[in-house]
Amino acid sequence: MTSGNLSEEPLVHRNEAARNGLAALADAFLMHNRDIRVPCDDSVVRPLAVDRAIPIRRARGFVPGPIHLPLSAPAPPILGVGAEQKNTFCLAWGHTAVLSQHIGDLDTVETFDFYSQAIAHFKQLCRKDPKVVAYDLHPLYLSSRYAQGLQGVKLVGVQHHHAHVAACLAENLHPGPCLGLALDGTGYGTDGTIWGGELLVADLTGFTRSGHLAPLLLPGGEAAVRDPKRMAVAYLHKVFGENYADLAQELGLAYPPLESRILHRQLTRGNNSPLTTSAGRLFDAVAAALNICRQRTYEGQPAIELEMAADPEENGFYPAPLHQEGDRLILDSLTIFRQVIDEYRSGVSPGKIAARFHHSVVRLLTAACELLREQTGLDLVALSGGVFQNALILTRLHDSLEKRGFKVLTHRLTPPNDGCISLGQVAVAAARLEQERVP
Repeated sequence: MTSGNLSEEPLVHRNEAARNGLAALADAFLMHNRDIRVPCDDSVVRPLAVDRAIPIRRARGFVPGPIHLPLSAPAPPILGVGAEQKNTFCLAWGHTAVLSQHIGDLDTVETFDFYSQAIAHFKQLCRKDPKVVAYDLHPLYLSSRYAQGLQGVKLVGVQHHHAHVAACLAENLHPGPCLGLALDGTGYGTDGTIWGGELLVADLTGFTRSGHLAPLLLPGGEAAVRDPKRMAVAYLHKVFGENYADLAQELGLAYPPLESRILHRQLTRGNNSPLTTSAGRLFDAVAAALNICRQRTYEGQPAIELEMAADPEENGFYPAPLHQEGDRLILDSLTIFRQVIDEYRSGVSPGKIAARFHHSVVRLLTAACELLREQTGLDLVALSGGVFQNALILTRLHDSLEKRGFKVLTHRLTPPNDGCISLGQVAVAAARLEQERVP
């Protein structure tokens, strides 16, 4: 079987490599004299109801099944190189897109080598040599560096959250325009900040950033992604100001003296602390503040445990306003966090607060869509991003929007997480090329 591997490394699929690389993990090996030529990971889906499920990882059993693109004219061969996390790549031509199996996170030499070999294999399998390559705008993504290192190709940069929304549109055979809710942990914004709680007005060719969650500092950058307590402290600082340190101490979120001084400097001076509107980091902060998850051992753990902790019998919520700042709608996630902390300090159970938090996010997103519908006339909403692996958020928001007359598109063929990015990239590139051909 090809499901043996060390964490964050590609699948081990040869006998000798298994003996050498997995000996510390396995008590015994059952070998076979038939070689595995193409390793392919297990697929994972999360059932929601009898006829609905959330794809989490699209691999064995689904790849290389094609996905059709909603284009007026056939596209030339295009390669979408995908994102850095949960990577897939995508080859597209005509009206057909073929996604790779789940590659994983491109943060080791071994995984990047496998990624490069898999692209070469897919080109041979599909008999296509793409001359157009679509990539993410993040300058440090290895997938983007791979694209920019290719010779003789036309490069098309696609913003991360636009790719999310475009993927959802594409797999639903819809060219847009739509209201796109792209909620995830990290995506490089066109302004150089870290996006992740975005409301876009988008079609396949382009987008306008019409709204987002309230921005705050990401103290230490990647360190805050790995440590949910940092995000809780960052929210405390943003919401409660100078009293944040006392509150952090009260909630058990204090750090050793040296680290505390460094964190204070990051929050007060912005050292190594980019702005973020990330929905994923908001979930991290709430999970840490409620002492539901304060140590992340795998990606998405705080949000997963926060969802699991939510009391299914609780239907309360925290009211939060929308603020119009110029042409941008700001969703006041800070007010929600303040009420989470106030109730936790007053003795309300974490399970009830977790449920109310989820319901509050749904109500705030619904209100934002209603206001944008008044402004744009659009009643089509596309939901994408890793936050929509959360069944509580997805089902409640889907139902809330439909009750208010919206048509809602969700992922059924590809994951809402970054596994769909490469599909969105080729859909955007194909649509832009088509637009360029129109006189």
